[in-house]
Amino acid sequence: NPDDFVRIEVEAGLNRNDVLVIPVLVKGAGMPSSADLPPTMRELAYRNGAVVRDDPDFHRDMNRLIKQIDEYIKARPKKAASRPPAVAIQSQPQTPPSKAPSRSGVNPMVYIGVLGLVVVTVVAILLVLSGNNGNDASSASTPTHSDKDNVTAAPSHDGSDDMIFPLGEPIPIGVLLTSENAAEHDDILRGIDLALVEHPIDVSGETIEVRWENAESFCDTNAVEENISALLDSGVAGFIGPTCDAACERAAEILHEVDGVMISPACDAASLSFLGTTSFYRTIPSLGDVGWLLAKMFLEDLDFTDVVVIHGDTQRSIDVMNAFTDGFSEQGGSVYTALALPDVPDMDFTPVIQTIQESGADAVYFTGTMESAVALASMMKELGVDTQLVLHGDYPPEEFIDMAGEFAEDVYFVGITPPNNDEFQDWLNRFSGMTGEEPNHLTALYAYDAATIFLNAIRDLAFIEDDTIHIPRQDFQAYVGSYTDTTVSGFIDCSLGGNCGFLNLAILHYHANELNVAVQRDDRPDK
Repeated sequence: NPDDFVRIEVEAGLNRNDVLVIPVLVKGAGMPSSADLPPTMRELAYRNGAVVRDDPDFHRDMNRLIKQIDEYIKARPKKAASRPPAVAIQSQPQTPPSKAPSRSGVNPMVYIGVLGLVVVTVVAILLVLSGNNGNDASSASTPTHSDKDNVTAAPSHDGSDDMIFPLGEPIPIGVLLTSENAAEHDDILRGIDLALVEHPIDVSGETIEVRWENAESFCDTNAVEENISALLDSGVAGFIGPTCDAACERAAEILHEVDGVMISPACDAASLSFLGTTSFYRTIPSLGDVGWLLAKMFLEDLDFTDVVVIHGDTQRSIDVMNAFTDGFSEQGGSVYTALALPDVPDMDFTPVIQTIQESGADAVYFTGTMESAVALASMMKELGVDTQLVLHGDYPPEEFIDMAGEFAEDVYFVGITPPNNDEFQDWLNRFSGMTGEEPNHLTALYAYDAATIFLNAIRDLAFIEDDTIHIPRQDFQAYVGSYTDTTVSGFIDCSLGGNCGFLNLAILHYHANELNVAVQRDDRPDK
């Protein structure tokens, strides 16, 4: 019914770039296919859905959904940050802020319409899709790794938007490498190579080969545009990468316009979850999820309810700090102050130490450089400051311990850890057996997962017609957008705002010359 108010609201949201539209899947519902929707609503089929289950999972799923909307609001240009303001270290300590109200910034005006449409005014439209109309969870159309036996050889469609490849020639996948870390790039390519070896594709008795075509550039959006254009001209099916946040954002915008799809193994900025595109996915955990889970570990496992936050002057250090302080405040923690610490030689830490002592905080959360961390730890020990120091940086704890010596005693370290299971060890053996060495970064595993998703999509959707291989473009995008599977790295679910990856986070503690895991959690305990 074109005059239905629910339909009108959803169509209006889909036609606006400043409105986030989230299909909410309840009671086992799956995403509708584009063929089931009127032409004016077909884009809905390619939006990332959010699954909301009954108890005991209801509150966890709803909290995840609320958090996604909240972070989307915060990422909007006109939204003021809710985190404590950063101050220079010369500043006097601020008056301790009161506990932050939970879920601040979410518009409380919610309208509930017929058929379960929920509209959060201006900011987001939530379309609730129920599976209780004669269907159960088993009838949901979400593609998974195990769906291969149910996929028909030739999907019903007009073929006007198919990606077409010559039979007998490899299907190309574009790889965008945009960081300055050569070792990380090597790991990504080797992770993809391992996936290509381990996931052969057979379509109607024909072996289909897949190869990667890579384009390297530094984190330059103009170069990314040129590389994407060149790879699209060469006929790639999808993209793995880029590997820096600015390049990922620009790539997502470009590919959204051409119904393309990308999976990044390295871009982790929280803001990328709320681009409003249908093109961006990632297998690396989002920094927003890292900050949220770390805050929960502080509050529930370590009983750190009051903290002083100190960050360096790099954007990375600020982003890590922001993700944590947002999650910490929203979950009831108190941030006494956030100090900006310039990374300069011979830094005078006296004002910092004074602030820590005056705060009465349980812990200091530090995201600056390793050299600054060593200087801070040594001065805290020399002055008898017994506040716990928690370091969250891009350096191995062992390097800090070697540099800090006796001042490393009782320091905590935050890190994303590999899966602790036999499957991961077996994967490491296969990786080193193929490459001759173990990977330097977990991005090798994230790249393996990204390639596996694409390979499964090609296997399940490709069909042969007139001596050519056809892959329906929009079905390919929808397949990636609703992909779920249990992999080496954990439970993959791409329907959560494009965040496919599984997060396993650990806080390590160095005591009596031993580095041990103090707390370890993952972000999907129900899986």
